[in-house]
Amino acid sequence: MTILHKLSDDDIEAVVGEKIAENIIRARDGKMHIVEGGGGVYGKLE
Repeated sequence: MTILHKLSDDDIEAVVGEKIAENIIRARDGKMHIVEGGGGVYGKLE
């Protein structure tokens, strides 16, 4: 998790590609609503 939170945007994009990097960056910036999972239920994006 430290890598996802502290790695620069460019470094993330170099590893996972542009589309996935955009989603990671949006999640880090709080621009994506994430519903937590638990009790046998997966989390999801809304």
